[in-house]
Amino acid sequence: MAQVPENQRYLVSCEGAFSYLAQDYGLEEIYIWPINAEQQFTPKQVQSVIEAVKENNVPTIFCESTVSDEGQKEVAKASGATFGGNLYVDSLSTSEGNVPTFLQLLEYDARLISEGLLNGGGSQ
Repeated sequence: MAQVPENQRYLVSCEGAFSYLAQDYGLEEIYIWPINAEQQFTPKQVQSVIEAVKENNVPTIFCESTVSDEGQKEVAKASGATFGGNLYVDSLSTSEGNVPTFLQLLEYDARLISEGLLNGGGSQ
């Protein structure tokens, strides 16, 4: 994450569930809906994120593994950003998966975010 220039440190996701990562890594957090919201998104929230992504030239945006990423893929398309993949927030994978432990979850998310911000894309 240290390689990502400070003016490019934006974490754009579906849900505002990554405040701990944003704070620890000096990222500006942009999201469609707040954590544990009753509804997933409104057109106004989506438009606001699209505008923020465009204004800040955010190259890559993400979603969470526990919700549908279709809305965020539409945000990526409308804003010109790349959809970088799904981040893990509150669930682990099986022992054979990407994040079988909490430490691996943190490492996976940090790597995916860094690669997306540095290279303009992550794993789809």
